[in-house]
Amino acid sequence: MPLIAVPIDLPPDVVELRAGDVDADGVSDLVAVERNRRPSAPDELAVTVFHFGNDGRVSSSWRTDLGATPLVLDIESGLWAIDSGGLSRITADGIQPVVSAPTPLAGLGATTPVFADVFVDLEDDGIAEAVVSNGGTLRVIGVDGRERARVATPHRGELEVKNRGGIRLVTSSVSPDWHIDDVNGDGIRDLLLPEGTTAKVVPMGPDGPAGAFSIRLPVNIAPVPREGTRKKDETRKDVMAVWLKDLDGDNRTDFAAQLWVTEGSWMGAEGELVFARGTGSGFGPPQRMPSDNAVLLVRAVDLDADGDVEMATAEVDFGVGNLTRAMLTQKIRVDILYRPMRDGRYGDGADLHSVVVPVGNDRDPPVKMEHDVTGDGIPDLVTSQDSSRVEVYAGTGTGYSREPVASLDVGFEQGEDKLWVGDIRGDARAEIVVWRLRTRAAKCLMVTP
Repeated sequence: MPLIAVPIDLPPDVVELRAGDVDADGVSDLVAVERNRRPSAPDELAVTVFHFGNDGRVSSSWRTDLGATPLVLDIESGLWAIDSGGLSRITADGIQPVVSAPTPLAGLGATTPVFADVFVDLEDDGIAEAVVSNGGTLRVIGVDGRERARVATPHRGELEVKNRGGIRLVTSSVSPDWHIDDVNGDGIRDLLLPEGTTAKVVPMGPDGPAGAFSIRLPVNIAPVPREGTRKKDETRKDVMAVWLKDLDGDNRTDFAAQLWVTEGSWMGAEGELVFARGTGSGFGPPQRMPSDNAVLLVRAVDLDADGDVEMATAEVDFGVGNLTRAMLTQKIRVDILYRPMRDGRYGDGADLHSVVVPVGNDRDPPVKMEHDVTGDGIPDLVTSQDSSRVEVYAGTGTGYSREPVASLDVGFEQGEDKLWVGDIRGDARAEIVVWRLRTRAAKCLMVTP
């Protein structure tokens, strides 16, 4: 099963690659995000959308310069934006307004655009909805102009003062935390407003929202400010990530969180995962899964393609011995583990793979495990471990093949090159893009059966 490489010419100042169905044809497109530095002004953004043919080559592309226009961008059956006047669609012709609505971006001057998950599709009907918070009101508005929900929320802001040759006052409006998922399993995604130990749920329906109710969260997800000197042997648990999504395959929202556990300092740091099954009106008893290693990142992936979601983790032993070896070699071993979902609970961690990466690159190791590269329906492992080769290990449902099923030397440089994986040809086989920040030359790698 060989890998073949096709060259891609990216924009010169590319800083991010994304994928999504920009033209709503059912096939994901590659979106290159270009950020142009401006020394005394906000950086300017541009997006280039690439369409690929069956041979893996770019069949067409278009570019739109967004400049320093205040925009919050997202891809959801189109490339959309919340702007100063409402909702707009981004096309080859530029920024096209579609819905007028008050937004917190009104009145902003030159501002660097950002991407965020602010557009959703509540009913999977191909009509995107945006979540817009402004002036103490949170609204869910379709790109067709239909308002799906309107909820009163706390209205607050933030102030920051900077002084470098003159006073600079930064003022901002802060939205509440929100999330969209199907809490009760009725097929329509609902609005959640989590805060601390509770979450407000606004059930969505075809004719509007139903009565809101509150549920308790298994752990306090509010960030804890660091104040004063930590006491000797004090154990601290910081919430690093939270998932509010269906994990056990019953179509109802579950809860999971990644905790960073330290005693006194980050030396010897450990990790902990917390999972609680959704009931449709709250969450069941939490399951706690401690690890003796530092859990650097967590991916919720259906590794065996059975409808529920496994927890895959990248873990590092921060013990003295491992850190000493890292200082001597400037490389550190990252272990990839997974916890299988069985009957609504997660099993013990099992080894998946290990990679050796340069120190400093351990929080973003060249490991991708979310996509099916071979076309058998099971996610595969794509990695480049301490070499110049990109390798594909076939997913088995309980792990990966012992040897790579596809491999190609592309001159991959650890700590410099990046891996991006996604299906951009629409053939149910994901492609691999090897690229580098602010560099035009890239490669698209494809598995040929």
